[in-house]
Amino acid sequence: MKHTPDGRTFEEIQVDPPGMWDNEQGPKDWYAISDTEGVFAYSGDEKTAYILAAAPELLEALEYLTKQIDLSKLNVRKDFSLMNAHACAMKTIDKAKGENK
Repeated sequence: MKHTPDGRTFEEIQVDPPGMWDNEQGPKDWYAISDTEGVFAYSGDEKTAYILAAAPELLEALEYLTKQIDLSKLNVRKDFSLMNAHACAMKTIDKAKGENK
């Protein structure tokens, strides 16, 4: 079973539409992102709520992808798109980890 950096399993994270969650502190017309411990984030729109819920898995996928690409074996002329994808993935990983400051 896969876990997020803070120990949650990916399967535990879910999105609850407005009115379907119980929390006295949150905005009533927003989507709630929750796990077995309760609500840990809110979003004003559905698309962003699902992105937030999928973020740990997306980060893991990007980390796996970048580990599979051996930059030393790529040819700049033939593999430029793959090299560019790797650079974009690394930038996104850094941003997700707060390391792009």
